[in-house]
Amino acid sequence: MSSHQHHAHSTVAAPPDACVVPPPASGARQGRVDRLLADPRVQRELRGVVGRVQGVLAGRSVIEPACGDGWWTAHLAQAAQAVTALTDDPAALRRAAARRLPANRVALLQAAPEDLPRLGGAFDGGFAAFLCAGGGNTYRTDVLTLLHRRLGPGAAVVLVDAREPEARSGAMAEDDLRARVRETAPDARALRLDMGERLWCLSYTL
Repeated sequence: MSSHQHHAHSTVAAPPDACVVPPPASGARQGRVDRLLADPRVQRELRGVVGRVQGVLAGRSVIEPACGDGWWTAHLAQAAQAVTALTDDPAALRRAAARRLPANRVALLQAAPEDLPRLGGAFDGGFAAFLCAGGGNTYRTDVLTLLHRRLGPGAAVVLVDAREPEARSGAMAEDDLRARVRETAPDARALRLDMGERLWCLSYTL
């Protein structure tokens, strides 16, 4: 695994051309995430999922392209060398900043995934959780495409999301999840998919 130098940011910064007005889906996505995290069944599974995410991304410089209120960012910061977390929702950004994340390892940016090509720095890890903005089958493969292009070969990526009831035999089935990764990263290798009762966790190397 390569090691990259990451320069610390003070607290919250806005890069040039950052998206300052969130799209309508942003609030709906955060509401869905809040409801998921309040589910006791999800909370039980999260203990194991968090450990796996931290294990895969330990010591890496990680991009989190849709960090929401920083719940995952805080857990990533416990293991990663550095985390650059983006959200285009100003309210979520304020909630993330209120977590008092370690400024020497975490940079919070008000920016959209579309801003990833303009993001400076060197990164060898990527993480995204709950990219089904509206639930169901609307998975943000466009975000994966942007993330993969920004990371490049050798980076480790971890994805986490909920198992929606309609997804168990539909568009979010196991084979389809792998196909979605292959669609945006044809050379991805070492794919590992864990399907829990309420959550799934997929890791791979670009």
